[in-house]
Amino acid sequence: RQMCIRDRWQVDKNDFSITVDGVRKAFDYALIIIHGTPGEDGKLQGYLDMMGVPYSSCSMTSSVITFDKITTKRTLAGRVNLAREVFLRRGEAFDPAQIVAELGMPLFVKPNANGSSFGVTKVHAPEGREYVFPITEIVSKKDFFDYEAKYTAGFSDEITPADITPEVKAELNRMTREAYRTCRCSGVVRVDFIVTPAGVPYFIELNSIPGMSGGSIVPKQAREMGMSLGELYDIIIADTCRK
Repeated sequence: RQMCIRDRWQVDKNDFSITVDGVRKAFDYALIIIHGTPGEDGKLQGYLDMMGVPYSSCSMTSSVITFDKITTKRTLAGRVNLAREVFLRRGEAFDPAQIVAELGMPLFVKPNANGSSFGVTKVHAPEGREYVFPITEIVSKKDFFDYEAKYTAGFSDEITPADITPEVKAELNRMTREAYRTCRCSGVVRVDFIVTPAGVPYFIELNSIPGMSGGSIVPKQAREMGMSLGELYDIIIADTCRK
């Protein structure tokens, strides 16, 4: 029946179903586009696995690995170039001067398991570039690509296709495929890199559920390829249902 957008039904968490006018309705498929927890860290995937409901994103295992930045880098070690880091645990003593001496500048301080640049700080750094595949160049008009730059119009430029050499593009494509296969991803993911002025890409992180809002990168890339968002979702659903 035709439903008003204001209609709401309580989801029965025992079997992931809803009851409408006394009739139980089970879900055939879940299109997951929830950032952070519980959509990107494997919790929702594990629940749907138990309910036997297929879904669009990476598996629970892959989501757990890729949501945890240090675990992702340990998994990819030796397969792609990795940006150097120092992993600090809560309450653990550390020497800032030693970290700077070891890593140099600029530095980013970021939570190990979070999304949308929450809690990220850039420490004394010149402007840089961040690349994703399909390759879009992000040029932030702020000090770095923080939450405001990501979600406020006019605070960053997104250039698709990125103005990079064929050699850099080929290496980004290779490293992205390697990260996707190694982390056993499914559906559409976003792999973030930083590229040095010399053209050497370094893996930053992998987002198993990239943004799908009007201002997000993936929908813009789909339009650039002549593909509607609906067509993109059709491809995701068909691919993940087969798996």
